[in-house]
Amino acid sequence: MKRNDLLKIIALISMLIDHSGAVLFPQHIILRYIGRLAFPIFAYQISIGYQKTSNVYKYMGRLAILAFISQLPYWLAFHNGVNIFFTLLYGLVVLYVYDRIDNILGIAFMLPSLLLTQMDYGFYGICMILLFYIFKENFLLQSVTVTFLTLFYGYVEHGSEIQTFCLVALILIYVIPKINWNIRMNKYIFYFFYPIHLLILYFISISLY
Repeated sequence: MKRNDLLKIIALISMLIDHSGAVLFPQHIILRYIGRLAFPIFAYQISIGYQKTSNVYKYMGRLAILAFISQLPYWLAFHNGVNIFFTLLYGLVVLYVYDRIDNILGIAFMLPSLLLTQMDYGFYGICMILLFYIFKENFLLQSVTVTFLTLFYGYVEHGSEIQTFCLVALILIYVIPKINWNIRMNKYIFYFFYPIHLLILYFISISLY
């Protein structure tokens, strides 16, 4: 099987469109809908990365470094909140506790994220990462549980349908890894794209307004 990083590339493009809409074109809500594709792919990649990594501590370390590096660009672009790398890092820690220490303790370890209301996607994001991992052998169960989680998060908690558009990403998550394409992307490009694109959007925004 050839390496296929197309899914990561789609996530980065979706995120760029989303953040461009949030920072530069808030009147064009369609950009935010397109941007909903990104997080489920990131959540899925964390579960896959955790299964494949040879050193989970180094993996956590990379996410932690990028989380702290990205925080200032995130504040500049959005003026508040905590960037997505903290969510992904916390999700990775939950997987570690769930798998290496105790399943129930791992699930309970998600609860503090309820208090981290400024963390991007918060408890919803952590739950999605865990569901992708728990049902890693069954895509149907992944899809059903993530769908119910998203519907609850979108309609019950936020009263909005925009987040439900992220469910389209489930189709991409199922189809793209099965395509035998040799598409490679350096992992550091994947990591550093995040703070760099936020800085670029910030400087464009201050030049326009």
